[in-house]
Amino acid sequence: MGKPLPRALAIVTILKCSLGTGILGLPYVSGLVRLGIAAPLILVFGATVVLGIWRLIECRTMLLKQVSLEKGGKAELEAADKMGLGPLAIVASRTFGKMGVFAVGVLICTCQLGIGVAYTCVLVQTLAEDAILGRHLPTWSLHLGVCVVLCLLSLMRQLKSLAWLSGAALTIYFYMLVALIYFGSLELADGRAMELSSEQWGPPRWDHFGLFFGNVMFALCAIVLALYVYEDMQLEDPKKFIPVLACSIGSSSMLYVFVGIFGYLSYGDSIKSVFYLSFPAGHPAVTVGEIALIIVITLTYALQMYPVMTVLESATSHFAARSKGHDAAETSQEEQEKSGFSTAHVGVRLMAVLLTQVVAYAVPSFACVTGYSGCFAVAMLSFILPPLCHAKIHQYSLPLKHWIINIYLLVTGLAALFFGMTATSCH
Repeated sequence: MGKPLPRALAIVTILKCSLGTGILGLPYVSGLVRLGIAAPLILVFGATVVLGIWRLIECRTMLLKQVSLEKGGKAELEAADKMGLGPLAIVASRTFGKMGVFAVGVLICTCQLGIGVAYTCVLVQTLAEDAILGRHLPTWSLHLGVCVVLCLLSLMRQLKSLAWLSGAALTIYFYMLVALIYFGSLELADGRAMELSSEQWGPPRWDHFGLFFGNVMFALCAIVLALYVYEDMQLEDPKKFIPVLACSIGSSSMLYVFVGIFGYLSYGDSIKSVFYLSFPAGHPAVTVGEIALIIVITLTYALQMYPVMTVLESATSHFAARSKGHDAAETSQEEQEKSGFSTAHVGVRLMAVLLTQVVAYAVPSFACVTGYSGCFAVAMLSFILPPLCHAKIHQYSLPLKHWIINIYLLVTGLAALFFGMTATSCH
């Protein structure tokens, strides 16, 4: 085991996860529901995500205590992680068995596939700008070109050489935020934005709430990474992780509030679903930023799809081993490492990429994709899974305050599913 991850670096790591594509649509969806309700709800959702993550950490801590008392318990936990799903799968395995691992696998893959679709939407919309390729190529050809490039990238098995991408992506997103402040300030100063009025702040428009909720949850999707960060900190007292969560998620939420309010006030109802598409077309600073973002997102796509590829390859190896009469998939995995890709592994990787491309072509709205992904996969991982696992581990014998927290998380998760189905529009 390596050195513990310092607290400051842990906070920065979670913050880096928050500053991603999800932030690009916040001004648009904040305006849809109006700023008076959007701003406080972003903070409420951030606090609720902290509660969900903490519930899972409590589960993880209790499981480790149980494992230390059980013969073979550690091996069981390690087996639960062989699919590459991490601490979430370990908690789900001990609470709901194979079905729990399966559910977590489906949700994580759905979440990552949603990110892949969102990345594709951003890539195509940015490439379609007149200053880049929009005047020269039709949209369908841009989709085809993006698909070919991403399929080739998906065949990369070793992603260590792309570790620099996290820093590069953070730099580009920061650049776009600075550009938002600069160009947005010009809009406000020149009076080209819609007049500041009470209509921008209310009354709430609940018919767009599903789209707003999903986009915010998509932006706050840090539950999987947060559990890895917690493990890397190697804390003796789990409660010492609470300030890390509060600081990182809290800072992210405050940033989201600022971006949502400032972006919408600057451009009004003319704000695009990806805010930098509202910047002056053809401006050199904008074009440079868009080209850099295209490169980074294209390469980052492979990293975001890595969990999906790991699960698919593990499942493929497992079924291949069973078809050969083996008792476990470890032998097949070892052979795979020695012999390289099999046809089946190449096939499942390409199928995963093609799935994201087909969905992105059928549903080209970035806000719609992030809305549905946030309302379903992210909300279930953050709000529904944690209280269920917590109650099950404690055999449903909990103090009242814990029941209140668990019920609150469940109600929030169920509300996300309801609004995701009834109030998420792709028009």
